[in-house]
Amino acid sequence: MPSSRFWVGGFSAEDEWGGANRIQLSALPGSLDSKLTLAAGMSELLGILSGPQDQVGILAPPDVALVESYQRIGRHVQWAICPVYGSLTASEAGSTRDRDWAREMPPPCDLGIGPQAEAAQFQPFAVTARLADYFASISRPWPFPSLETVMWVNSKLWSHEARRGFMRGGATWAGTARKLEAHARTLLSAGPIVIKEDFGVSGKGNCIVRELSQLQSLVRRIEQQERRGKYGGFVIEPLFDKLIDFSGHFTVHEDGRSSFDGFRQMLNVGQRYAASFALPECVQQSVRASSYFAEVETILAALAKERYFGPVCIDGLVLRDGSVVSTLEVNARMSMGRLSLALDDEGRQNGLQTVLFILRVRASSERPFAKVLTELDRRRVLYQTGAASGFSLLGGSALAAAELRWYGAYWFRGDANPQRDFAELLAATQACEVQVDGSFPIKALTDHIAALQSPLQHEPFIELRA
Repeated sequence: MPSSRFWVGGFSAEDEWGGANRIQLSALPGSLDSKLTLAAGMSELLGILSGPQDQVGILAPPDVALVESYQRIGRHVQWAICPVYGSLTASEAGSTRDRDWAREMPPPCDLGIGPQAEAAQFQPFAVTARLADYFASISRPWPFPSLETVMWVNSKLWSHEARRGFMRGGATWAGTARKLEAHARTLLSAGPIVIKEDFGVSGKGNCIVRELSQLQSLVRRIEQQERRGKYGGFVIEPLFDKLIDFSGHFTVHEDGRSSFDGFRQMLNVGQRYAASFALPECVQQSVRASSYFAEVETILAALAKERYFGPVCIDGLVLRDGSVVSTLEVNARMSMGRLSLALDDEGRQNGLQTVLFILRVRASSERPFAKVLTELDRRRVLYQTGAASGFSLLGGSALAAAELRWYGAYWFRGDANPQRDFAELLAATQACEVQVDGSFPIKALTDHIAALQSPLQHEPFIELRA
């Protein structure tokens, strides 16, 4: 077993698994370029998982400010340009001319994966065809479940079939526009519904339908794509009256055993991920007292039967009536929740809790990522190991588009003041002429952090809106 690991991406895995000829619910599907730049930002997040002997494969040189940001939390990440998942053009990476990457790679970095990484144990965020092609190109044995297995167990159809014995609400499946309309009309008569693409992801690939006119418009859009030869499948399920989004994280081992790694709570804006953090103990007790683990065990056993092994994220809900939906969908890959768990493990070593969040921003200046980190430091809210609270920016440094996604962490103890700290974060971005998207849920997020700091003052936590 190699002593070092090489962490690689696969953040647009659902697009690869679904294929270019799949029907898309979104009227404005993202371009390949936007998906690549998104993957570039997320690939830097893998530094959270890396150990002292590991390397992290990225798509473009990181800003030196990112390297320093990781060093502040005690991570001396070895970055390397990785050919597995493509690379950024010069303009995407922040220049209008060809970049001299050999000169721009800040230490400790490397231009290519080299012998060290090729001898390491590969750890992908998700298993995709690009990874399989890369392994074939270096004549290396394939150490993961088959690509066909990974694609199948990550489909919404597989999740739908696996949870059939205990899923409430009459969720169903359709493979054509006409069947979707027929099934959806029946469910819609009882209330709002959610329609999900077979390989859709949070924020796109699903659609909330509240009125018949919405459904008819969606069906027409799907029929137009069918006439162009596209195909797809859809899960139709009721829109649950949810209070809390959470995820359970598990590992299915090669011998068929499974282990539980932890819970995370998610904060979403509409259908888009915004942040993740610890699921409060009072909520965990409610989940454990339900049929959650008995139901999830059937999912994990089904994955093992399919000969899948690796990380698993199972999304669930706590409803406003206090009941638990154990399996909304299954993601047989790493996830933002898994990264959030690893971040919390790091924080606990210093008596801290953490929040992993996305900042959607607009910027027009040069190196806005570095400028904001400098401003956070000036305002004394930039986190460094040993501090009582503060922020880190851990992904998104390599991008130069006007609209960006930055990935940040907030570290805090019980005596931290999250309202003040997040106000300083927004002030720092404004001082650097960086505009944070107005949907950033700062009030909800700081309320949740306050509840984690003083759980007894906020029981029952279930009364806090997610």
